[in-house]
Amino acid sequence: YNITTAIRKIDKERTLIRCSSNYNSIYELSRLVRLADENVIDTFHFYEPFLFTHQGAEWIGAQESTTGIPFPYDAAHWPALNPKAKNTDGEKNYNKYHQDGNEQSIKDKLLIPKRWAEGYDVPILCGEYGVYNKYADLDSRCRYIKAVRQALKSLNIPGMLWDYAGNFSIFSGDPGMGTLPDCMRDAMR
Repeated sequence: YNITTAIRKIDKERTLIRCSSNYNSIYELSRLVRLADENVIDTFHFYEPFLFTHQGAEWIGAQESTTGIPFPYDAAHWPALNPKAKNTDGEKNYNKYHQDGNEQSIKDKLLIPKRWAEGYDVPILCGEYGVYNKYADLDSRCRYIKAVRQALKSLNIPGMLWDYAGNFSIFSGDPGMGTLPDCMRDAMR
């Protein structure tokens, strides 16, 4: 007996959106099996590479304390590791960012949920992607959002930006066309 069975006793028509554990991880999604229900969309969140998308995010803690991370990786503008991130997953991510901080790596990682969905013949949805905007520079944020959007489109996966006007905002100031930077407008075309 599961939640889908319970919902279907009450509502047989509603489309259900199912997510995986670990904050809707692409890796956890790839471990799920298809539900026997034909009216389910599986969803995932995409924040790879996390070192870039969550740099300086206070709620994550010391592991993401390194800021000034560019997208894509640029050795000429590479910051020093914040000492607080030593011996954390953040240090591991920092050391492999030269491999992960590029458009091809984004597409390769998005192939994980795509192949999973194809294997089970089910629809998928990227329910969130974006960049914490406090420390990531605008041009890098625009390049990242464009890279993810284009990769999702090429893989035929619908996706939603997170978020509109908060910590992951696409605007420079209050939301409005006048505060939408040109590079962000281009990234979202």
